[in-house]
Amino acid sequence: MAVRVNEVNQVTQVPDAQKTQAGDGSFKFTLASAITDADLQAKVDALMQDITAQGNRIAEHMDIRDMKRYRGLIKDFLNEVVYRSHKFSRENFLDRRGRHRVYGIIRLIDSNLDELASELVEDEKDHLSILARIGEAMAGFKDIVGNEQIIEHLQNAISMGKVSHAYIINGPQLSGKMMIAEAFARALQCEKEGTDGCGECKSCHQADDHNHPDIIYVSHEKPNNISVDDIRTQLNNDIVIKPYSSKYKIYIVDEAEKMNQQAQNALLKTIEEPPAYAVIMLLTTNADSFLQTIRSRCITLNMKSVKDEVIKAYLMNEKHIPDYQADISAAFAQGIVGKAVKLASSDEFNELKESALSLIKRLDDIDLYELGAAVKQIAEYKLKVQDYFDLIMVWYRDVLYMKATNDVNGLIFKDEVYDIKKQAAKHSYQGIEAILEALEKAKIRINANVNFDLVIELLLMTIKEN
Repeated sequence: MAVRVNEVNQVTQVPDAQKTQAGDGSFKFTLASAITDADLQAKVDALMQDITAQGNRIAEHMDIRDMKRYRGLIKDFLNEVVYRSHKFSRENFLDRRGRHRVYGIIRLIDSNLDELASELVEDEKDHLSILARIGEAMAGFKDIVGNEQIIEHLQNAISMGKVSHAYIINGPQLSGKMMIAEAFARALQCEKEGTDGCGECKSCHQADDHNHPDIIYVSHEKPNNISVDDIRTQLNNDIVIKPYSSKYKIYIVDEAEKMNQQAQNALLKTIEEPPAYAVIMLLTTNADSFLQTIRSRCITLNMKSVKDEVIKAYLMNEKHIPDYQADISAAFAQGIVGKAVKLASSDEFNELKESALSLIKRLDDIDLYELGAAVKQIAEYKLKVQDYFDLIMVWYRDVLYMKATNDVNGLIFKDEVYDIKKQAAKHSYQGIEAILEALEKAKIRINANVNFDLVIELLLMTIKEN
């Protein structure tokens, strides 16, 4: 098979292909364009050899971990070809079209990776369904980034035989509450009875496929409400039936803050006198919404923020996100790994970022009578205006950092260093502080339903004045 990259400006495609040797003659990976950089060529050759070896390993024995590593190798290889060999890096200070071309190529590669893999392992088509499950498979504790204290607490409870009958897992959206709950459920039901799921037994496979008879997900038909009927039908009436095949019967209630008072009262009766085999996990963004009587009978685990450098390393090493994009996603995610992963692969976020930065960079040249057009530009993202404000705050954080240190390496928007330096020279420390305070006030006013246009116009005037 040949992998080809479309011709890009200032890059010459060479017709003669560079090939690696197949491991046993049964598998071959080929690069269609030659690369003149010797060091880069050596690295690409090494990657292709790894892919060949991994392909042979999969051909001999299909294993989901080998398939996951195989996908990672493919992504590493393609990032090297697209990102490094064509010199798409932040040091080039690419214009918007150039950056979008890079993003487009990487997204195209990512979205078509299963198709690419199917060509590479043509003789193993019957097993390719495993690929589609890799991204959805239930994670074990070892796969979770951050929140080590919560993981340690749960694993100690398993090893000491002191598993509680009810837990509240509290944290922001995309903070990993479901991953923690599912990893705990998987470990509790694992046939090897360790502190983490083995991933090999029948129970773990059922958990990975989300069809374990003793791991029940409580759902709700109404989007903003978990009713008393939902709790009675799916939990209270079912919990009296003993586990089908496991030691425990586990109930996971996502978005549990949506339980109305009647539903909470119904749940309370079960939590007060649960069967010995029952474990109930309430996942919520607001534990204070529960009745005090429920909170007092549950162990509450609060999700913690993860350090930006840890998130960045995870995005680059596990999700194969380029470093400049990982920087922005990690900084903007505010310590929430799931949010960083979502932002790194979001077209909408990239569009939002481009809009916010283009406005801020030209705001000095806009006359006061033209502010109405700028307000309309922001109004296009009215539903995402808090994210819009956060992007502007990160920009002025970079301006402040550059003014104080003159250090490019500490910037989040490294590819905008020219404009950041220019604004750092213009703004005073007091001016930047006033802008950041104005952004915080604008957030509060929007949440208080103050007139949107007035809030935005006042914010833009404050930024211009400072």
